[in-house]
Amino acid sequence: MDRIVDYCKRIIGGNLILGDELKYPFMATIWYLDGEEFSFKCGASYIGKNFFVTAAHCLKQRDPKMIIIRMGSNNLNNLPEIFRIKQIFIHPRFNRDNLKNDIAVIETTVEPDSIKYPPIRLPCGHLVNICYVIGSSVKVIGYGKADKKGKKQYVEEMKEVDLKIKTIHDTKYNNSLICSDVFLAGDEKNGVIMDSCTGD
Repeated sequence: MDRIVDYCKRIIGGNLILGDELKYPFMATIWYLDGEEFSFKCGASYIGKNFFVTAAHCLKQRDPKMIIIRMGSNNLNNLPEIFRIKQIFIHPRFNRDNLKNDIAVIETTVEPDSIKYPPIRLPCGHLVNICYVIGSSVKVIGYGKADKKGKKQYVEEMKEVDLKIKTIHDTKYNNSLICSDVFLAGDEKNGVIMDSCTGD
């Protein structure tokens, strides 16, 4: 088994998911070959058969032979399942400058056990055009630091955080940076910012 190094974890705020029971069995991680070892880079979700979904910016201009997917534990350094990549499908209109259409699908050479790792439930049919209500909550999961500056101690366990849907007026972003087909989410509790970041 490849030795694991250099895990960088990214949920800001939120709660640790401890124990052996998989609360989110569809949660997967993407690892890049860095020299002779693989290091954690991004999160992904298992969507069924031998397919995973992730952000396109995690995979753009990456050789599938240099990437693996790992899953099967709440602890980043104890992921028992390893899957090699067969091919990567980047959204044809992905724009790295503004991250529009920032989505990609990964096909693995072997299919995960869908009983042990049931896929995430995705909206389909008439539910695709979801209208997110301002002030409602969405959940983000991943392996996160305590802050974006990286000054706090890393954690190895998966984290989860509930974020509120925001309007652009609640943020420091301007309209030129926000595409019409995305939503904004974040929160603050007792002076602590809660957010997601690169790697989730």
